Amino acid sequence: MLGRVDFGWDALKGHSRRCPIGVGSAYLRKGGRDMARFISLLNWTDQGAKTAADTVDRAEAAQKVAAEMGGSLEIYWTMGQYDMIAITEFADDETAVAFLAKVSSLGNVRSQTMRAFDADAVMRIMGKM
Repeated sequence: MLGRVDFGWDALKGHSRRCPIGVGSAYLRKGGRDMARFISLLNWTDQGAKTAADTVDRAEAAQKVAAEMGGSLEIYWTMGQYDMIAITEFADDETAVAFLAKVSSLGNVRSQTMRAFDADAVMRIMGKM
């Protein structure tokens, strides 16, 4: 049976703080607006695996597309269940979905994407409870 964990949210209400582990903000300022962060877990499709030697070129092309859409893309190749992870930042959810759909439509990767929140955002969310 799981016990209840008290994170002390009440003591922190109204306090602005940065993520203590140095991850950085999930809401970055770009051009005077907040940018939302997304984490994607990526696997190559059969097509992507067959052309794995082109993976860095594809990643660089995807970074250019993200920039054209007003966002950014950071990618890491991994060992284990997923072939890569991507950290993207866009002005809104709709733009992030459009970017992921565009990249996925090329047929080289499948993705599972999650919206990421930093400590400040979680504090705002918890303050609404």
